[in-house]
Amino acid sequence: MTADRLQLKLLILQIFKKIIHTPLILIIFFLSFTLFSCIQTNVTQVSSETYPQITPEEVTIYSTAASIPENYTEVAIIHAEGSDSFTDQSQMYEKVRKDAAELGANGIIPGDIEDPSSGERVVAAVFGTGTTRTGEFVAIFVPDEE
Repeated sequence: MTADRLQLKLLILQIFKKIIHTPLILIIFFLSFTLFSCIQTNVTQVSSETYPQITPEEVTIYSTAASIPENYTEVAIIHAEGSDSFTDQSQMYEKVRKDAAELGANGIIPGDIEDPSSGERVVAAVFGTGTTRTGEFVAIFVPDEE
């Protein structure tokens, strides 16, 4: 094989790699942004009662269980998590409100929302990985007081 043909083959191979890698890099970036910028939830129903769906705006966020009227039913436990870099607590609350509304729960009691520690963030930065914010919520149904 002549030197010119070898150089031509190498040039074609380099062009092919650029054509393949550029869209692939964009696809990977888009997928990683899409996957890490959302809140994932896991809903465990704890009541056999069913309630009609409502809108997320109708779901009240109670600061503590003591602030809720005495007569309420626990509907579900909602575990939420999302990337610390791409999400914030308000997005977590909105996603949980949406899930609660789909179950017909008109209130949520937030548990602890855990943000990554400084040490976890440093390790994540060194290794190029992400950190996760997690939270537990109790979805409840509070009947109208009449």
